[in-house]
Amino acid sequence: MQFGHEQRDVYRVSTRYMPWAHQVVKSLTGLDRPTRDQLLRASQSTPLNIAEGKSPKRVHGLAEVYDGVRSLHDSSPRVR
Repeated sequence: MQFGHEQRDVYRVSTRYMPWAHQVVKSLTGLDRPTRDQLLRASQSTPLNIAEGKSPKRVHGLAEVYDGVRSLHDSSPRVR
């Protein structure tokens, strides 16, 4: 049995993004520390926010999910 958030494509993509982000983080050192920290936070919080937004207890959950995805998107140009 899957939870509701596990059926969403955006959740599956965000969980595949985490291992990639951890690989990228290994190559960032020195002055790249803020970028590394932001990338790790975004990659970890996005799937959690999606899962929380799908909770039946959350009426306005989608707005927060979109904010989390936006955070993930905002951090990705830094490592390109």
